[in-house]
Amino acid sequence: MPKSSRIVTTCYEHSATLHSVLAMEAQGYGVAIVPARDGKVRLEDILNSVDEATSLVSVMQVNNETGHI
Repeated sequence: MPKSSRIVTTCYEHSATLHSVLAMEAQGYGVAIVPARDGKVRLEDILNSVDEATSLVSVMQVNNETGHI
């Protein structure tokens, strides 16, 4: 596993993204799924989840089901 092997994403990602991230977790990657508070993902929660091992951050800009931005 490479030194940079952590993935940060949100609970609102498309199911294809979440399933891919969870499959990578099963292969040994570190994964942080940032939860929503009051229906929103907060930037500070994402930034607090990033560390020196993070190689990918995935955040959906607009949710295709709810329309949340």
